[in-house]
Amino acid sequence: MSDGTGPQLRSTEHIAALIRGYSAPRTVAEVERDAGLKTGSLANYVKASTAPARVPLLPVMERIADALGAPLVEVSRAFAADFDLPIYDDAPLDEDEYELLAVYQSLPPQMKRLARKILSSLQAESYVTDHDEN
Repeated sequence: MSDGTGPQLRSTEHIAALIRGYSAPRTVAEVERDAGLKTGSLANYVKASTAPARVPLLPVMERIADALGAPLVEVSRAFAADFDLPIYDDAPLDEDEYELLAVYQSLPPQMKRLARKILSSLQAESYVTDHDEN
């Protein structure tokens, strides 16, 4: 959390835990050296004060995964968690769901709240209707 005197630091909890977990018993510097990475390539992600402000691109995540011997999906999930990004594990969206999501994403925040309330009301009404028919 920022106190107004400097930039706000983001979480590095998940990626730092992943790096430390896969590095052990070696140090992060040893992993960097063994993988032929520049000094700080991994270490920069362990501390919030040195962590890049953006999610790394896929080739960078692949190098991190290779250096650690970690599955790419674990590395990407750790970054997603630290950047508060959603993770979609379900089946791909169908055409109607994709369209609904696109419309929702285009709404301003106050309209998103209203859309969620409307959908919740429709869902509740559907539940009542379904149970009345039985």
